[in-house]
Formats: sequence, structure tokens, C-alpha cells
Amino acid sequence: MLARPLVTRRPLLRPRKEFSPIDLPGVKLAFFSNPYPLFQDTNNLSLVTFLHYGDIHLVFPGDLEKSGWQSLLQLEEFREQLAQVNVFVASHHGRLSGYCPEVFNYCQPEIIIISDKAIQYETQKNMYRKHTRGVYMKDRFRYVLTTRCDGMISIWQRSGEPAYIATA
Repeated sequence: MLARPLVTRRPLLRPRKEFSPIDLPGVKLAFFSNPYPLFQDTNNLSLVTFLHYGDIHLVFPGDLEKSGWQSLLQLEEFREQLAQVNVFVASHHGRLSGYCPEVFNYCQPEIIIISDKAIQYETQKNMYRKHTRGVYMKDRFRYVLTTRCDGMISIWQRSGEPAYIATA
């Protein structure tokens, strides 16, 4: 038995927000998460990461579910980060449990990416499509990209050039 606890957990009254201590030239990161014990399920304790580089503004929400999104939307700084996003990675592999339409009151991405092996329901693709502006790729507009159909998805930008997105 330990003489004292290794970690002392204090309940937080609101979601925790942290900014990156990492110094990468041209890259800005912001991190948000819901507090334990307000949320006890691992999905809603996911670390939401915003990555900004040049004209690329991504959000990686992990497996965040609707109630987790709604909690973080209470934070002004979180909403400000969402407003900058142009590449949105769908939470919880694009499943309905991770879909929160209120997010798109603050975020109008150009493209949504779903990282998943197999689509379980056609609604996974359709529910997100209506929230995107679209990106012109290979002679047509694309709104949702999936690793299942499109394979590896690459996003990059060289200094002084526009941002690009390509699929395998």
C-alpha cells in the first residue's frame, strides 16, 4: 500500500483547456479535454487537438461523443478554435455517437475526413456532407474523404504556396 497517492485528482468545474508548450516553427497547437469526474467514459475524455500551419487548420477530436462536444462548446476559446478549422476529422470514426450538429454553428470546414475501415451506415457520410464547403479534387468537388475509400490522405503546404490535399 502506498503511503500517499501518486496523483491527486481535483474535480474541475468546467472543461480544461491547455495550449501547446511545443515549439515547432510555424505550427500552433491547442488542446482541450473534458474533466474527470464530470465525464467518466474514455470517449468523452478524448484530447481534442487543433493544429494550425499556414492555411491548414485541422481539428482531431479523437472519439469525442455528442455530450463531450456540447460540454466543450461552452468554452469561448474552444469555439474560437473551431471557427478557424478548414479540415475536420470526424470524431469516433464518423459514427452517429460522435456527431454533434451544434459544432457546425461555429465551424464551416472545406472538407471532412472520416478515418475508418468500414462504413456501418450510409448516414456516416451523409450527415457530415451538408456541413462542408467542398474541395475540388480530380475533376470534381469532394466534401467527405474516408480512409476506407480514399486510402491515405495527405495534407501539406510549402512556404509561399497554397495548401494541398491528396488521396492515395
